[in-house]
Amino acid sequence: MNHGQWLCYLSKNNIRKIVIRNSYRCMKINSFIFWCNELEHLELDFFTLSPPPTGFSGYRNLKHLELVNIIFSEENVFCSLFANCTMLASLRLEDWRGMSHMVIDVPSLKTLILKGYLEGLAFRNVCNLESVSMSLDSGLMTDDIKDVVNILANSCKIQFIDFGGDMSEFLVAGGIKKPPVAFNYLNELCLSDLNFSEFGVSRYVLDMVDCCPNIKKLNIIVVEGGNLEQHELDYNYSIKLNHLLEVKIEGITGSSAELKLIEYLLAISVVLEKLFFTFEYLHRKSEVKLYRELMGFPRASTKARLICLEK
Repeated sequence: MNHGQWLCYLSKNNIRKIVIRNSYRCMKINSFIFWCNELEHLELDFFTLSPPPTGFSGYRNLKHLELVNIIFSEENVFCSLFANCTMLASLRLEDWRGMSHMVIDVPSLKTLILKGYLEGLAFRNVCNLESVSMSLDSGLMTDDIKDVVNILANSCKIQFIDFGGDMSEFLVAGGIKKPPVAFNYLNELCLSDLNFSEFGVSRYVLDMVDCCPNIKKLNIIVVEGGNLEQHELDYNYSIKLNHLLEVKIEGITGSSAELKLIEYLLAISVVLEKLFFTFEYLHRKSEVKLYRELMGFPRASTKARLICLEK
C-alpha cells in the first residue's frame, strides 16, 4: 500500500493524529491528507506540499502542526493550511523552501518555533503566544524584526523567548538599540548562536537581561569566544535580578567577554541557585584552570552553586 492509499483509508476513519517522516527522497504528499478533517495533530518531514484541493475547509480541530524540510510548491500553500484552524496551539516550522514571506495570524497559538529563511515576517492576532523560538537566516527586513520584537515585548502572556541565528546577529549589530519596553511577564530567556568575538554581543546580552527583570531561567549558547578590547563595558551592578534561579551557559571557551559576563551575572543574581556550564573543546589543563577561575567569582546569592556538565 502506498502512502496515498493509506491516507485515503485514514481520511475515512476520523484519524486524529498523523506523523509521517520521510527519509528516502522528497516526494509530494498525497492530497488525501487534506481530507483528514478530524486531525488534531499533524507532523510532516521531507515532503512537497501543493495547494489544498477545492473544497478544503481547513483543519478545524488541529491543535499541533509540525512541518520540517518541507517544499512549498507555491508561496500561499502555508497560509492555506491555516484556513479555519481556530484551535491551533502549537506550530513548528523548520528548514522549508518555496516560501519567503510569512504572516502568523492565529489567535489561538501558544507555542511557535521558526527555524529557516524568511524575507518577510509579520505577526497578526497572536495575543495568546506563550513560547517563541526564532532562529532565522539572513533576509528579514529591519522593520519586520522591530515589529516582531515590539509585539513580543508588549505581550502580557509571553513566558519563553529564544532568539538565535541571524536574528541575534541583527539585534547585536544594533538593529534595535534596546527593546522598547520590559518583558515583564517573561519567565525564561534563551539567547542562542552568540559569537563573543563580535563587538556588541556582551552589550546585547546585558540589554536583554536588563529588559527581563522577572526571568527565572537564563540560557546562553556560545558558538565562538573572543577577547576584543571593546568588551570593556560599564556593568551596572546596582541592577539586581531578584527572580533568577537558574543559569545555563553552553560552549564556554574562556574568553574575557564570557568570563566577565558570568562574573556579572553571579554578582547581580541575589536568589540564584544553580549556574550550569559546559566547556567547548578545551584542553584538560585549560578546563581545570578555567574551572578554578569560575569557582572563585563572588556570588550575591549564598545558595548559588556552579555545576560543570558533561558535553
